[in-house]
Amino acid sequence: MGIWVRSQNGNILALIEAFSTGRNSNHEKLSCVFGRADRVDRLGLPLGDYDSDEEASKVLDMIEGQIGSTTVFNMPPAGFSQ
Repeated sequence: MGIWVRSQNGNILALIEAFSTGRNSNHEKLSCVFGRADRVDRLGLPLGDYDSDEEASKVLDMIEGQIGSTTVFNMPPAGFSQ
């Protein structure tokens, strides 16, 4: 069972099974939230870029609060927690 997530830029809508945070390879200064659509997907889909690891962690907390919901989780913009 996963959760439907729309990416920050709106270009991805996917049923995500697992989430992680890490550095975006295109923007190494940004912390990224990645979502894996299945167990084979090792890299994950980049769902949103954030200014800090703390902000990315807050997004994971928000996603955790939506688990079991039937609504789509929309990734918030960078800077939402300021």
